[in-house]
Parts: sequence; structure tokens; C-alpha cells
Amino acid sequence: LRNCTFASGVVSWGNMVEVGTPPQRLCLVPSTVINSTLVSQEGLCKVSGTLEPHKCEALRGGFFNENSSTTWTGASLSAFNDTRSNPTWEHFNPPGFTEVGYDTITFANANVALYGAGIALNQYGNDSNAGMIGLGKDSVFLADAVRQERAGSKSWSLDAGSLSTAKPRDGELVIGGYNAGRTDGSFSWSNVSDMAGDRPCPLRTKIAHMSVTLSNGETVPIMSSAEVVDACIEPYDNLFRFTPGMLLNWKSITGFNESQFNVYSSEAANNVSFNEYGLPYDSDSIGDWSLSITLGNGYKTTLPGHELQRPLQGFDNLGNRKVVPGVTKVQILDQPTKDGEVPILGKIFLSRSYLSVDYESGRFGLALSA
Repeated sequence: LRNCTFASGVVSWGNMVEVGTPPQRLCLVPSTVINSTLVSQEGLCKVSGTLEPHKCEALRGGFFNENSSTTWTGASLSAFNDTRSNPTWEHFNPPGFTEVGYDTITFANANVALYGAGIALNQYGNDSNAGMIGLGKDSVFLADAVRQERAGSKSWSLDAGSLSTAKPRDGELVIGGYNAGRTDGSFSWSNVSDMAGDRPCPLRTKIAHMSVTLSNGETVPIMSSAEVVDACIEPYDNLFRFTPGMLLNWKSITGFNESQFNVYSSEAANNVSFNEYGLPYDSDSIGDWSLSITLGNGYKTTLPGHELQRPLQGFDNLGNRKVVPGVTKVQILDQPTKDGEVPILGKIFLSRSYLSVDYESGRFGLALSA
């Protein structure tokens, strides 16, 4: 994963791909909540409030117009025969409105193409940001890669990279294996789960311990010692999402001031749009905190301050990244989980971890990034 630059000059973050003929450049993010690759369309700008075209392009990772591709072949949902494998589509498009078809997907950086790959069109954009590379348990994308001998197995691995301002680094998505050079190799393994539920999660795990280390070196638990919390590892989400109790504890430990949320509607943030709303702190008073997590399978990781805390940044009307001065965003979603939901360990969690998934053996592993 890295910065993707479009012809307009707008920059987004994800995996650069080209779809169709002639190729249309998109920036897609790996996701396990769906099995079919989902690409955004320009009409999203019209149904997503008053988003200007360049800002919308940056937020959505570019647009695909099937009518401009000579190799696009449309299909009915029944012919596509995949609707049962994509229960979350109704979150993006009204039931029955998802258009599907087949076209060429090229990974330009690797000079690898999939022909006649299954693609769904995100026309309405409900609850979505960038387009997705569908890497669910029954991934059409992985099946296409194996069928066309672009990969030897339905496995994939991810180094999510980092958008840290202090130590940024590009990530990497590997299909059909993993890159041993990007990990220390000490994997902790878990079993892959099914795709059941309103929000499917094949990479389910448990949080056994979570604590924050403050600037003075004091380590304070966010969960009780007897507590074990079900959670979901999802690379499409950017931030952590905590339970109400975990979020309340974090705010109490770090002295969060609820009035800081006003920054999102302040003059300094005027005309700036954000993918996800994290916890904003005054940059002059925030501490240098780190977050340590232990999972039920024994895997341990610590996110240092330069990963956990970043300048509050969004996109302006021209699609350029804009920093809101004097504000630091902690990479924790401002809204806790609801009833029936579990905490999310998103890209920020993976910024220090290497994820390897093997659907054929039914397991996934985490190791520290090299």
C-alpha cells in the first residue's frame, strides 16, 4: 500500500490498480468483509453530500466508468452467482441495485493482469470510503488469481505500511504467499472464521490484554485482568474501534476533553473532509503514549507514539491533504461499538504487524513487521 497519484494530480492511499481498456487508474484497499472487488463510481460524489470532484476522488480512491471500457462485460446478479457471498453489499447499495460484471484488473507495479475478473460497482456509497479488493473467505479475486495461474494458492499476506509523519513507509500486498523479508517470521496462528453476521469477519481474534504507557513510563490497563474481548482484524478500517468501556477508560486515562470534538466543525477544518473521525487532542498538551496489545493466541505488539498519534489531516476541496494546525489525532474511532459489534483492529494495528492468511489451510498468522 502506498500513495496513488491520479491523472488529476489527486493522491489517495492503497493498492494502485488499472481496470478496463483503456486502463482506468484506481486505488483499492484490501478488505475481508466482501468477496468481490468493489470499485467506486463518480456518481458517489452526488450522493455523498456536497463533495467536490477532486475531494471525492481522493476519499474514494478514484472512479471506474464501465461505459468507457471496451472490455467490460455486464452480468446479472444471478448470472454472477455471488450475491450470497457478499452479504454486506446492501450497506453500499440498496438491495437489488448492485451492478456487476467482468473486466481486466492490472497491477501495474507488478505487471500482472487478471482477465475477466469479477467486479461490483459501488454506485451509492453508503458506509464506504475507498474501493475494495475483496479478500473474504470465498474471494472471487483470489479464485480468479489461482484459476489464471497468477497465484499458486488462495492465500495472501499484507504489510499495511504506515502513514506516520515521523516514520512513513510503503506497504505491500502479496497474493499466493508472503514476503519473508518483511517479517521476523515468528508467526502466531489462529483459525479462519466463517463469513456469518451482519459484518462478516474471517479474521476473528480475542484481545487478552490492552494497556497504555504514558509519558512518565506508567503503564495503565485499558481492560480488566479477567476480561477477554472478541475482536476483528480488518485491514479496510483505518482506526481502532473500542467497546464503550474500553473507549471510556482510554479517555479517562489520557484526560480527553470532549470539547475537542468541536475542532471537526471549526474554522480551521472548514472545507476539510475526513475518512474516519479519531480522537483529537491539543498538540501542545498531548503525551507521548504507546499502546500494547496481547491477543488470545499469544501474539503481542506495541504501537509507539509516532504510529498512534498523527497530525489531524483530511482532504480539501482540491483533493489535497490538509493538516489542521495544533491538533493531534489519536488513531481510535470516536464512536464505540454497538450491541452485537466487536472491536476492530484496523490498519493502525497492522502498521507494526505482518498479516498472512491461508484460506486453504484455514488459518491466519500475525508476526512483527521487519
